[in-house]
Amino acid sequence: MLALLCGLAASDLAWAQRVQDDRREAPRQDASQPADREQVRTPSVQLDRPARDAGRALDFPTGATPTDPRYVPKPAVVRAAPRLRLLDATERAATYEMTVEWTGSLASVAAQARDSEALLRQAAGGWKDATLSVPLPTTATPRVEVLAAEFDEVALANVAAGEGMVESVARVKAVGLERRQPTGTLVVGALRYDDEAGVLRRYRRVVVQVTYATPFQAGRRVSEAGIAGPPRALASASARGAVTRSVLADGTWHTLSVSREGLYRIDA
Repeated sequence: MLALLCGLAASDLAWAQRVQDDRREAPRQDASQPADREQVRTPSVQLDRPARDAGRALDFPTGATPTDPRYVPKPAVVRAAPRLRLLDATERAATYEMTVEWTGSLASVAAQARDSEALLRQAAGGWKDATLSVPLPTTATPRVEVLAAEFDEVALANVAAGEGMVESVARVKAVGLERRQPTGTLVVGALRYDDEAGVLRRYRRVVVQVTYATPFQAGRRVSEAGIAGPPRALASASARGAVTRSVLADGTWHTLSVSREGLYRIDA
């Protein structure tokens, strides 16, 4: 039995030695020689992904794919993203301004677009609206009026393509309470379609006035930090029916003990 075990161990050692010798004798791959086809790995192509926030519009020629040499990213159409800020405020209204810097004219974008749908995608580079959360005195929807506007416009032949952009240039939506403070979302459009005139407008600057249904209390107004002025006044004493002196302030107090649950009557 011992001889058998020794024989098996010797055969295993011999097999391991042969494997090690074969590895030493195997020719190494010369770095200057190309590897076999099966060992060649095609490196993945890393392309810049078009970012909506960066305002980059992409052009895909017919039959082109992201790995095709004809895939050419167009330059960004937005130099500075739309900005919506507070200009002035009173107890009854607040004035806001939306500005955006485009890299070129809308006409140049239209000249490069293949059709109306491509024009809508590339005109603003994904920047359709500018939004801002604005404080309100009440939850009543305020009135919004456009005071000034600067824009470019081009004719849009495909009316159906612009149906999704037939909206007012400015409006307040989603009015509600936020931390017990009435607020709303002011939306000012950077790209709008005028269905009556059949033109697409891209705005550079829009000034709007938000007029409240009910004004703020005296001395309070909207500020960049929220609301400035004295805190909201509590209801007046007369309105709340405040009591200046309690009827229990005078008189004699008596303590009565009860032994069972029920209704009791106290006679003088």
